[in-house]
Amino acid sequence: MIAYSLHIGLTAQNGALIAGISSGASCIGRIALGFAADRLPKTLVVSVCAWMTAGSILIVWTLSKTFSVYLVFAIIYGFFAGGYVSLVPLVVSETFGSRQLSTVIGFMYAASGVGMLSGAPIAGMILDSTKPNINYLPVIMTAGGTLLLAAICVTAWVFFRRQDKKAKRDIVVTPSTVSTAPASHY
Repeated sequence: MIAYSLHIGLTAQNGALIAGISSGASCIGRIALGFAADRLPKTLVVSVCAWMTAGSILIVWTLSKTFSVYLVFAIIYGFFAGGYVSLVPLVVSETFGSRQLSTVIGFMYAASGVGMLSGAPIAGMILDSTKPNINYLPVIMTAGGTLLLAAICVTAWVFFRRQDKKAKRDIVVTPSTVSTAPASHY
């Protein structure tokens, strides 16, 4: 956030302030969206978080050329990213059960760790490729695109999960479907 702040003509202090406010928004998002998930379908709240983080990058960060717009981006992104981080383990637990929770979350964090480790170097390579006229748009689109793909995957997962639950509710064993004939012996 500091490097981008300098790129758009802000100071390093502005960038540090924006980064700090984004972290604060993340803390608030974890609590507020956790509260929302206690009252709304958890999968809906996670989906909204995924779409809002992607949208904040693709739309608001793209438009961030001033302190105020960049601050709005940082708040929106921080708030919903915080909610996403705190709610995913809850939704995973609800889906896979507590017996598989540590394994599934371990795989999930290992997979996301690959992105976290490779994201900054890839962004740096993309940014370097725009020299001598540094342009953050390809970096923004790459980051936003990966989060958009994640939002699509989360939404598809929620959709298919609901379809599966609906199908299981629709299967009803009635007396007419149960055979009372004696089992045949071969």
